[in-house]
Amino acid sequence: MNNFKDIDKKDKKENRVKVFLKDIATVLISSIILAFVVGNFIRFSTVIGHSMDNTLFDGERLLVNRQAYRNNTPERGDIVIIERNDLSIKYLVKRVIAVEGDSLEIKNNVVYLNDEPLVEDYILEDMVTDDLEKIVIPEGKIFVMGDNRNNSMDSRNKIIGLVDIEDELFGKAFFSISTKKSL
Repeated sequence: MNNFKDIDKKDKKENRVKVFLKDIATVLISSIILAFVVGNFIRFSTVIGHSMDNTLFDGERLLVNRQAYRNNTPERGDIVIIERNDLSIKYLVKRVIAVEGDSLEIKNNVVYLNDEPLVEDYILEDMVTDDLEKIVIPEGKIFVMGDNRNNSMDSRNKIIGLVDIEDELFGKAFFSISTKKSL
C-alpha cells in the first residue's frame, strides 16, 4: 500500500513540475510577443527643447505610435514625431497645421488655413514671424509648427520645409508618460 502513496506523491510532484514549466513557457512566449509588438508599433521619444511649450516640455517622455499613419493620413492638430537624419537633432516633435490639399498663409503674424484665421488655443504666446505667401500643401506632405511659435524650427524654415509623410514621419505621439496625459 505504501507503493501507491509513493507513486501518488511522485505523480503529484511531476504534475507540479509540468505546470511550473508550462507557466514559464507561457510567460516567456508572452514576453517575446509583447517585445515584438512594442518594438514594431510603440516607441518612446523624449522632447528636446522648448518648441512645443506649453503643450509639451523639455525632457518630457512620450509614447509614439509607429503605425498610426500606415493606413491613415495625419490630421490637423496631431502631434507628430519627424525623423530627420540630416539634422543634429534626429527627431523633432511638432503639431500638424495643414494637410495635403489645404491652403496655408501667414500674414501679419496670423496663420490662415483655407482662407480662415486658425484658432489656436494651444500656442504659448502670440506669434511674431515673417509672412508666408499662400501655398497649397501637395499630396504626401504636411505643414508642421511648434506650439511655441517664437522658438520653433518648423515648416516655416526652409531647412525643415514641408514634411514628407512617407519618408520623414516617424509616428504620432499619443501619450505623455511624464504627465500621464493623452495627447
